[in-house]
Amino acid sequence: MCVSSAGAQLRTWPGHSRSLSSTKRSAEVRRGSLAPAGLRALLPSLYWLGAYLVLVVLLGWLATEIMTAWYACCFALVGAAFGISYYVTIRRTSQEERAHLETGWPAGNPNLERWGAYTGLVLGLGLSVKNGLKGWANIYLGNEAYWERIFWNVIGPLMLVCLVALVARLLFRPAPRGFQGDVFPRAYRLIWLVLITQNLIAQLITGPHTSWSEVAFSIYYVLLFFVSAVIIYHYQFVKVHCSPQESV
Repeated sequence: MCVSSAGAQLRTWPGHSRSLSSTKRSAEVRRGSLAPAGLRALLPSLYWLGAYLVLVVLLGWLATEIMTAWYACCFALVGAAFGISYYVTIRRTSQEERAHLETGWPAGNPNLERWGAYTGLVLGLGLSVKNGLKGWANIYLGNEAYWERIFWNVIGPLMLVCLVALVARLLFRPAPRGFQGDVFPRAYRLIWLVLITQNLIAQLITGPHTSWSEVAFSIYYVLLFFVSAVIIYHYQFVKVHCSPQESV
């Protein structure tokens, strides 16, 4: 009976109630449940920004294995600038739009999809052209280290200009949220650009043609080009002229 009475007094003791309330409030603050609604909506985006910046730094460090440290740093800075700028644009959205940002950077965001695809296209195609020209110089000119520096001085700045233009395009003329159209409307032209460029590089690094084995490889690359061209054309034809039911 005494123990029960003491417990009841302890539960009704004002200081004890305030202590429990303060402890609960501190726990809620740590969990972020008492943060403003706008801040709670932006926290996931902030987490994604941190993860994105860490990834950019890691990729920039790895890129020093295939390019000079200066260019790797420049490309990483452009990538980080896009991430930070995109986060700032999220903070400037209206309350209604912020309600759709509670899960961070959604996978279906067309601007982020374009950034990832076009960045890979610029870097991949630029490095491929540079390495192809380096191989051509090694076969026909010699001193590939010298020519690699020359090619980098031309192709490297062009790649940076393309990335900066891409950042400006995505930030100042972004696709609207909930965009239902074709995210990559120029994909057909771009795949032809990649296909033709890669096959031209293949012909450049195949030689000299006084060797039969090199001639055989050159013919093989031509045949591979035509096979790839037929597949791409057929895919585009089915996409444009056939309904989803017919294409299945």
